[in-house]
Amino acid sequence: MNSVAGSTVFYPKLLVDLLRGGRSVQVTLRGCMCEAWLLYSSGTSSFLLLAAMSFDRYVSICRPLLYTVVMSPATVLALLLLCWLLPVGLVGTAVLLASRLPLCRSQLSRIYCDIYSLVSLSCGGRETLLSEVYNLSVIVATVLLPAIFVLFSYSAVLSICLRRSRSFSSKALSTCLPHLLVFCNYSVSSGVEVLQRRLQAGSQPTASVLTSILQVMIPTVFNPVVYGLKVTEIRAQLRRLLGCQRAD
Repeated sequence: MNSVAGSTVFYPKLLVDLLRGGRSVQVTLRGCMCEAWLLYSSGTSSFLLLAAMSFDRYVSICRPLLYTVVMSPATVLALLLLCWLLPVGLVGTAVLLASRLPLCRSQLSRIYCDIYSLVSLSCGGRETLLSEVYNLSVIVATVLLPAIFVLFSYSAVLSICLRRSRSFSSKALSTCLPHLLVFCNYSVSSGVEVLQRRLQAGSQPTASVLTSILQVMIPTVFNPVVYGLKVTEIRAQLRRLLGCQRAD
């Protein structure tokens, strides 16, 4: 659902911009802020959802006797609401702070609007510094801390697997592998985003646009493939399809 929400925000607008043609696309400031809010809310909630999933794996593998008590329906619902509502509020506040900054420039070398670019268009000053500090705190709360929790959870899972039988370890690791692949995918994309931001001043507009395309398209395409191949029916159908193609 989270990937569908992020794709719905990004791809329809991208298709409309491509159909219009031209080297540049005009967008209102309000529309740009709305897009940044929705995209960043979806992206940061992905890390919180990954942290919640790693907690589920940790309890099921390391504390199996407590699983039904800890991961009750009420707990799952509370975790889902936290993972979706917390980023919406934090990112919404960041967009609100950015909307109050006076702008001295109006051109972005991105195919989508983001909060960092909106802040970079401002004239500077104390309000800009406040916005940058708050944005950094949001990244720490919604990306860095969940990533650390995921690493801690899977370190504990790996420690348990090394002390158990081969069949138990194989089953546990096969259950965790798709989640780990998706986590690595999001982590690499986020790392590239941060690195590209730091080097943006000396980068070419074409490189910036290409990087922004890859940062959005790779996770939204890669994640459904990972989770889809985990489903037995989909994997069996894909094998039959490939077998038919080889036979032809």
